Amino acid sequence: MVADDDGCVDAIMVMRTYRSTRRELNELVRENLVQILDQRLLICYIVDWEQINKIRKDRYHRGPYYDLLQSTRPRTPNGQPEDNQSAPEARQGQDRKEEDRQGKSQMDTACAPPTMEEVTDYCKQRRSPVDPQWFYDYYQSRGWCMGKVTVRDWKALLRNWEKQERRQSPAREEEDYSWLGVFEETEEGIS
Repeated sequence: MVADDDGCVDAIMVMRTYRSTRRELNELVRENLVQILDQRLLICYIVDWEQINKIRKDRYHRGPYYDLLQSTRPRTPNGQPEDNQSAPEARQGQDRKEEDRQGKSQMDTACAPPTMEEVTDYCKQRRSPVDPQWFYDYYQSRGWCMGKVTVRDWKALLRNWEKQERRQSPAREEEDYSWLGVFEETEEGIS
């Protein structure tokens, strides 16, 4: 939590905060969780920092131990460190592309727009208070999109319209017309 954007941390400050000892730090080094960059000042580098933390380039701030870290990293033939700050961002974008390719299921794809007959039949089947023509025309005029997102399940959308319709119209009580049979109509009027 107290490491800089490069994954470097002052171990002495952390040890004082959490009341830990040098023995616990040595255990972290043995487990290859941290690497000590400076023995005298106990500046450590969190080994898997770049795999865990993905920092956008516009939010990255070079830490005070950046030069020390660069001097300890192995270099490629062009003189750059093997893993630089842009690697996590590039990796993050690649992961998203892979997820998009692999994770596209039938649920993620847009459904085919229904016909007017399908909407009418579904409304009749559910005894829906929604006007099927109005529902169909509304989404047909918008290309079956909600904002920028294409509708995946028009039946679920219609069920949501039903809920909205019920909320907007007050609960209608069935009117009682039983009193009409009490009076008989005659030619002279009601008796």
